[in-house]
Amino acid sequence: MPHRTRPMASLLVFMGVNVILVSTITPVENAVARNVKALNQRKEYACQASTEHYSGIPTF
Repeated sequence: MPHRTRPMASLLVFMGVNVILVSTITPVENAVARNVKALNQRKEYACQASTEHYSGIPTF
């Protein structure tokens, strides 16, 4: 005899897992955005620092 399926229980478990995942995506997204912003700021600062010492005479 095959095992009985429980569609309501599986639907509730599926929806519960989705609710948990949706509720955790915003903090993760914010953390990634902060890391990207900090990386871009560091690159911008490094670029500005390297161009401040540039004399305008090209060296080949």
